[in-house]
Amino acid sequence: MRYYLWFALIVGGFQLTADIFLLNVLEIFHGWKIHDYLEYMQYRFAQREQRWKGMADDLDECIEESRRTIDNMCFSS
Repeated sequence: MRYYLWFALIVGGFQLTADIFLLNVLEIFHGWKIHDYLEYMQYRFAQREQRWKGMADDLDECIEESRRTIDNMCFSS
């Protein structure tokens, strides 16, 4: 069990570093603002009026029209 825990800690550190690197590459290569989007979603989640986002009747105008319905279903508890 001790070896497994050491392995999980070591691999977890490398995986976290690789994930951060890959998200930065995606932001630079594709021009996606992933970090800004997640901060905005956190703000929207904190300011929501309905407990479930799917019950809200307004769609976010800042997001592309083709992705608004998908966005409406995201980040619901």
